[in-house]
Amino acid sequence: MAEEVDSQCRARCVHRIVSRWTNASGNALMAWQMSNSLHVRTVKHKGEDYVDSLNMLTMLLPGTAITYYGEEIGMSGRTRAPMQWQNVRPGGGFTNAGPWLPLGDVSVNVQDQRKDPYQTHLSVYRKLTTTIRNTLANSAFELGPADDHLLTFTRELEPPAAGKLLVILNMGNDQASYHHKPTNGTERLGINVLVLHSKRHVYREVINLHYPIVLNPGEGVIVEINKN
Repeated sequence: MAEEVDSQCRARCVHRIVSRWTNASGNALMAWQMSNSLHVRTVKHKGEDYVDSLNMLTMLLPGTAITYYGEEIGMSGRTRAPMQWQNVRPGGGFTNAGPWLPLGDVSVNVQDQRKDPYQTHLSVYRKLTTTIRNTLANSAFELGPADDHLLTFTRELEPPAAGKLLVILNMGNDQASYHHKPTNGTERLGINVLVLHSKRHVYREVINLHYPIVLNPGEGVIVEINKN
């Protein structure tokens, strides 16, 4: 996806990309990657508001997620520049010498984001890795419909859990509301497992899916849907 998700690629565009690659892969597992050393970082195209939703997308699609260093904290500088560990220059905590490529905004760094376990890009990324390790493995995947703003998909939870994870991402430029349509009569309230850049919800909040979930551009949530 490194070459395809740019500033103009919204929910329908991402839906087409994911559909094309998952359909073409057959039974083979895909490898998903947003950035690499040969292309401008995707967050530079989309903007900082989309850092968490882009990580949500790559980490929760079926297959292998490849994180290009710095994506976990939202680095938007040049590719191949040093990892920004601290808010210091000239080397951002990577080195005391001047790097061969200039750093980006060193206020985006690991040390500062470690201080907040809930509201930083790094904290969200860590919750994503925990979610994958504890619940997903090679579980079933279903891509939902997309409009200009919202992209949705589900991942079945591995036993002994009963239910699935519903992923809702606003990849558009305007606020949008998600209205849940239960797939069967056994679905009930969802537990919000992860909240990415959302001002309306908190981690582990219980969400009533009978009401719309409102997301600003770049926001996203992962809701655990249990069965009775």
